[in-house]
Amino acid sequence: MKAIYRMFVVSASLALLLSACGTTEETAEKTNGAAEQVEKEQPQTEEKAAETSADEQEELKEQKEQVEQDKPETQETGEVTGDEEKSGTDEKVRLPEQNLTYEENGQAVEKTGFLNTSDNQNYSMYVLDGYILEEEEPGKDVVMLSNDQKSFMRIEMVPADMDLTTVEDIVKTTAEAISPEAEKYEEFKKEGMLKDAVWYKAVTDEDMVNLILIKGETPVKLSIYTPKDQENIAAFLAMAETIEVK
Repeated sequence: MKAIYRMFVVSASLALLLSACGTTEETAEKTNGAAEQVEKEQPQTEEKAAETSADEQEELKEQKEQVEQDKPETQETGEVTGDEEKSGTDEKVRLPEQNLTYEENGQAVEKTGFLNTSDNQNYSMYVLDGYILEEEEPGKDVVMLSNDQKSFMRIEMVPADMDLTTVEDIVKTTAEAISPEAEKYEEFKKEGMLKDAVWYKAVTDEDMVNLILIKGETPVKLSIYTPKDQENIAAFLAMAETIEVK
């Protein structure tokens, strides 16, 4: 009986041992197989990563080239000429001040004009020191000496849809209303803003009135009033020449 029991114990032990060996070998095989699979997949993953990196670099290169092509051409001298400079959108930006040259008592003078903007008529201009720009009424502004309002220039922008021949008739009619003896004035240099100008003079007991229609890209009607014995309008004309629609 004891012999049979021993044989049973030995058989059971051998079965357990063989089972353990089989499990170990199977685990080893699975581990080795997984390692081989990782080794096989690793080169493919690295190859795909390299391809992706190359594609991204090529795309970044193309985007950079496109940005360089889209940049506006600019001068890198750092110099600003004239009374305006351009922004990145080609919009004109006027400088805050500009020197104006004109004749005064037979001599050329140069004075600084300061940028003023009219919200009444949507334009800007350079106004000399000692003068002020003010709204007179809708559609009319005046530039005058701050300490002597007997001398002033009325500014009326001509609407874009208004016929200039009609405006010429208005200027003539206005001059004749001021003085029946008003005359068309021709003795001026027809250059710059006055190239195609129409000019009338009217004299009253106290005032000399110059009515001028400026044609060109920015049509404007000027009425310059000065005391009859102090007809010095050069400063007013120098300022008027800087008028520019916003």
